[in-house]
Amino acid sequence: MPGKTHPAAKPVGRLHRKKVRAATVRPAATVDSAVRAALRPRVRIRTADPDDRDVLIALRRQAEQIHARLMPDYFRLSRERELGSRVANIGDAATVTLVARARADETVLGYVTVKIVDTPRDPAMTPRRRAHVETVVVDERHRGGGIGTALMRAAADWARRRQATELVLTVWSDNAAAEALYRRLGYQPIARVLRQRLD
Repeated sequence: MPGKTHPAAKPVGRLHRKKVRAATVRPAATVDSAVRAALRPRVRIRTADPDDRDVLIALRRQAEQIHARLMPDYFRLSRERELGSRVANIGDAATVTLVARARADETVLGYVTVKIVDTPRDPAMTPRRRAHVETVVVDERHRGGGIGTALMRAAADWARRRQATELVLTVWSDNAAAEALYRRLGYQPIARVLRQRLD
């Protein structure tokens, strides 16, 4: 599931769609307690550390493969060196990468990267602190088991603790599985990006 500029914030994140819709949800959205209860005994989510770099690169590759397949005129696979640079910075004061690990064997099942973005100083814009989901990906061998939901809930918790008022992401129009997840979590479209081919 990996930018362009969100209409009310500084440039962050990865766009995920052909007709791109920006979506938002309040971090206080209703928690799917059944999913959390089922995952708690077998999955834990923690902040990534430098030792996770290789597995994050492998997961990032999976995300790139999805995008290249869905939108080959927008995306292609990165070279190994370029791919490594994309996950070189695990996090900073405004950004976090959270990983989901299997409790049984510590296997990394997926990750999400979230960034805090304050509204630029612009008299035409309402001051607000938002959190942007830059990347979220679940290992293809573990999709459909609630890992993505757990990661997105953890991202919302992290953003809420930093006084963000909402969580924002973008998704490419052909990425039906990702959009279905976001809608289940309560995300609602707030913008659309359209295109016209000129070739």
